[in-house]
Amino acid sequence: MQCKGHGEPGAYWVFVGAVVMIGIGILSGVKATRQKDSAN
Repeated sequence: MQCKGHGEPGAYWVFVGAVVMIGIGILSGVKATRQKDSAN
């Protein structure tokens, strides 16, 4: 794979999108666990 993303902007946005989705998943998981803890 090429490290330079100047020629492949699509791959860059796919990577960014994946990071954002992972971040949202982690945040939603943290919120779910916090709600469970506060409920107890």
